[in-house]
Amino acid sequence: MQFKTGKVQFILFLFLLPVISEAAQSLVSISADFLGIINTFSRIIFGLGIVYFFYGLGNYMGGVDDKKKKEARDTMVYGVIGVFVMVSVWGLVAVVRGIFGI
Repeated sequence: MQFKTGKVQFILFLFLLPVISEAAQSLVSISADFLGIINTFSRIIFGLGIVYFFYGLGNYMGGVDDKKKKEARDTMVYGVIGVFVMVSVWGLVAVVRGIFGI
């Protein structure tokens, strides 16, 4: 008894269809969880960047010599760069969520 390949594939497809649809739902769930973790992480780094900026600002205001003021100015610049990067990541997460409807 020989089976036609098309019939066997169709029967396998019918049996595996629930598994395939469940995998698609799990993929959406996993991606939503992953984006949620990235969103939370970016908020924490955003807050740390602001704290780092104000730390540099305090050092700049309390700096006596030019070397200390230059180091404090660099600290403030790095804090602003960190905040900018995290806002960008936050925006990318929002775009990905909007595109995929997560």
